[in-house]
Formats: sequence, structure tokens, C-alpha cells
Amino acid sequence: ALQEVDRRTRRSNEVDQLAFLAQQTDMYAAFGPSMPHDEGQYGNAILSRFPLSDVRTHPLPFRQGQEPRSALVATIKPNSGLPPVNIVSTHLSHDREREDARVAQVATLQELLENEENPTILAGDFNARPNSLPMRTLWEAHWIDHIAPHTAIDYLMTRRQDPWLRKEAAIINDRLTSDHRPVVVTLEWTGHRFPRTDAAGFPGKLFVLGTSNRTSMEAQRRLAGQVHFEELEKCRALLADGGTVAGSEELL
Repeated sequence: ALQEVDRRTRRSNEVDQLAFLAQQTDMYAAFGPSMPHDEGQYGNAILSRFPLSDVRTHPLPFRQGQEPRSALVATIKPNSGLPPVNIVSTHLSHDREREDARVAQVATLQELLENEENPTILAGDFNARPNSLPMRTLWEAHWIDHIAPHTAIDYLMTRRQDPWLRKEAAIINDRLTSDHRPVVVTLEWTGHRFPRTDAAGFPGKLFVLGTSNRTSMEAQRRLAGQVHFEELEKCRALLADGGTVAGSEELL
């Protein structure tokens, strides 16, 4: 998932940056323009080893005087037994004084993606810290941050009901290619869809995923506000018996 991609703008010597990257990496590519710029286009992009289908660009709300923003959505169909997966690349407003714009943009993203049947991966530059109001809105909607606890303003997220297990996450110390360091996350598909939430907005069930005897205050803080406290006591009891409880790896 790429952001701030230029397509044939004068400032980039009229290079189609995505076409160049696709050629260099031998990957499939999709571009979603956010706005015309400098006699070209500027927006988000997706590169994939797998063919991309159902590509669409959704404009996001913005305030007068701000750059237009958008979300690019595409579906990939891996050839390894996984179901079709939606990839979303987005870039939210950067105006520090206008958090309301990011709140509105997150609300639009949530409306677009909450009922998607395909497993969905949401990635991009949100220009918002993890404890900010826009991001708290996503945490309350049960999105999982797979870069935590090292997140700054760039995120890769999945929904709680989609059974991804984070295997590895790394922030590459490359300060030359971009003003943001690249983020790499490896996710493993476990093959069993989790339920959404119960009517009260809490996970309807906790799952035993493996064996472990580890827990932490950070895990408890992540669980707080997302599961009933009596469920947390059940977690502790299960952990004491050598089990692991999680809606995702992020919980423990």
C-alpha cells in the first residue's frame, strides 16, 4: 500500500511512478487518484504479487483549504487456498489543527468497510497517533493495529472477525526513499472466521489459539474497553492453565 504517489506530474519529471515500480518489481498495480496535481495526478496505490480486481477509489470528506483525500480498494485472489482479500490504501488529512476532518474520514472508511464480506486489510498514513480520536474510533470498531506497540502515524490494520495472525512486523530504517520509513507486516491466515460482535458491541466469544503462559499489563490495557471485565478473569484463568486466549495476537 503506497501513498503520495505521483503520476506524470511536473515535479516528478512526468514519470508514472507506479508504472515504474510495477515494472521494477514485476508486480500488479492499481492507482487511485485523490486529486489532479501539477499537470498530472496524485494519490494512493497498491502493488501485489497477485492480480487485482474490483478496483475502486472512494473520495473521503475534507475541509475547505485541505487537499482532497481518498481510499483505494482492490481485491486480490491468492493462489494458496486463501479467500479473496480486500486491500485498502489510504492517506488521511495532515492538518494538525483540524482533527475533525480525520474523524470524518475514518467514519467514512468504517462505513465503507464494516460490511465487506471479504477479509480486509487497511493500510496507510493516517496522520494520527494511536490514542487520537480518529484512531480510537477504529479501535472501538474492533480494528486491530498490527504495528503496535511501535506505531507512529502509519498503520496496517485488520478487523477482529478476520482470522489473521501477525507473524512479524518491522519498520525498515530507510530514510532516503521517503519521509516515512517503510513498514513490513507478515500475516498468517488461520482459516477460521471469527464472529463480529454481540449486540452490546463486545466480542461475542474468546478463542483458544495455542499454548502460552504469558500475559502483561499491556494486554490488560488493550483488553480494557473491548471485552467485559468478567471475560478478562476467564482469560486469566485460562492462562494459568497454560492456554492462550485472543481475538488476535495483539491482545496478548
